[in-house]
Amino acid sequence: MNRSCYGFPVECSADPDAAHVIDGFFGTAAGPVVPGAPVVRVEVGVTEESGDQVEPPYFPEDWETADEIVINVGRTQALVDPAAWTVRISLARHDLHDQIVWGRWILERAFIYLVCRSQRHYPLHAGAVAVGGRTAVVTADSGVGKSTFSAWALRRGADFAGEDIVVRHMDDESGTLWGYPRVTYLSPQLLELWPQLDGAQSAEVPKRDKFRVILPSSFEPRMLAGSVPHCLLFLARGDGSMRDVDVDDAVERTRSDWNTGKIGTSFEADVEKDLRGLLEGMPVWELALTPDFDANHDTLVAALERS
Repeated sequence: MNRSCYGFPVECSADPDAAHVIDGFFGTAAGPVVPGAPVVRVEVGVTEESGDQVEPPYFPEDWETADEIVINVGRTQALVDPAAWTVRISLARHDLHDQIVWGRWILERAFIYLVCRSQRHYPLHAGAVAVGGRTAVVTADSGVGKSTFSAWALRRGADFAGEDIVVRHMDDESGTLWGYPRVTYLSPQLLELWPQLDGAQSAEVPKRDKFRVILPSSFEPRMLAGSVPHCLLFLARGDGSMRDVDVDDAVERTRSDWNTGKIGTSFEADVEKDLRGLLEGMPVWELALTPDFDANHDTLVAALERS
């Protein structure tokens, strides 16, 4: 089964009982990829393991240096091999239909580990939306409202490249950033305001007031796997104003994203150089969000139209 994710070609194999995991995470067909990108191999087996479910730490111990990164979800386990670009999942039968386990805790994180450990790829903790063919990469500190802002743009008709991580392939001369547009994370209140998502596969995220929602097939025409960014948008809280941010400030404010797994390595400087080149000549703004979702979206749209 050939799929794609974050611009990587993905070769999948799965126990027949877990075939829905591949379709649920990657979709039913392969999408666009970066020419020459490493092939990620994902294997999903099913076990009869029992026991308690355990939420794994976001970054397991020694993940930056381990030959294999272990994701321990109690009865379900996964091994991520960054050098071989493989993800091997031993999925407990009890967790087969738990998208928090195989989606949020394993596959989403596995791709982050692969990207962070790579010398030629790096992530930004950001989403991306496109309005009128112009893509805004949207980032913020946790809790500010990045997910809500990006989801509201999708609700208003924007194309959507995800709301958590975008990935840069440094050997991709097009300057494209690649996202994961198949899922959004919504508060219960926002989910109730979105009748088009009635019946969508969703699961409550433990210890957070959010649901992981797999977007239905009707959204596929607006799922944007990759796009060349037009601007970088930082979100803060405030009065609805928009201000310019210089490139040096933008690089520092995103440093904990792009240098994760790369601190002290010989290629850390290469990553910073690539990001600076990507941002050079691009508008970088900070939008001080108000509680009015529509007004915030309209401010971004107006800025994109003026730029």
